[in-house]
Amino acid sequence: MKQSAAALLIPEEIRNKDNGCNTYVYFMQSGGYIKIGFSQNVNKRLESIQTGHPNKVKIKYKFKGGKHIEKFLHQTFKHKRSYGEWFHWCEEIEDFVKGQRLVEPMEIHKEIIPLM
Repeated sequence: MKQSAAALLIPEEIRNKDNGCNTYVYFMQSGGYIKIGFSQNVNKRLESIQTGHPNKVKIKYKFKGGKHIEKFLHQTFKHKRSYGEWFHWCEEIEDFVKGQRLVEPMEIHKEIIPLM
């Protein structure tokens, strides 16, 4: 029986590799696509992505993590990959993010950053 995305957790050994990092894993959405990446400053990263992107990009979720978690997520959702770090936005990814039981649950943010 296949495990649902909501029930799938980032393995502890992967989370531990990113412990103490000063970065966030982010999910940025533009239309039907989501970019999964990591950055020390997610808002600045959003600005740089928006500069070269013809459509509005918004931060959908972010939580503490780094390159190991990002790599795990890219591998987990490779069947939804569109190009590079962009994936087709779907309920499976949404359920996965919402299903994460982080050590500090308040670290997950759902926010829309207005562009100036």
